[in-house]
Order: sequence, then C-alpha cells, then structure tokens
Amino acid sequence: MQFNDQTPLAPIALDSYTAGEIIINQTAYTHNVQLGDSVAPCAHASPHDLTLADFQAALHAGA
Repeated sequence: MQFNDQTPLAPIALDSYTAGEIIINQTAYTHNVQLGDSVAPCAHASPHDLTLADFQAALHAGA
C-alpha cells in the first residue's frame, strides 16, 4: 500500500495504530517513523512501509 497525491483512496477503517505498526482493514503495515519525527521520502521503502505522512494522508482521505 503506497499513497501519493494522485492516488484515489477509498475510505479506510483504522483498526489500531502503535509506534511500529498500523492496522488498516485488518492488515498490518509497518512504518518507518515515530510520532514527532520529521518525515522525509524513503527511497528504500517497501510497499508495506508507510511513512507518518502517508498514514495521515490516508486518514484525511478516509475522513
């Protein structure tokens, strides 16, 4: 799961969020930042690595 400004997002169901894992629609995704970190693009992120910005974008899109 990857997000960018051109990706249309369906509403998401946020099941839980912890420092190392986001669970959306019962699927776990890791993310490579902690709350409070500055977020920079990660060239080596796998499709299942969400940044905090990605997560926030998904929340706003699903709101």
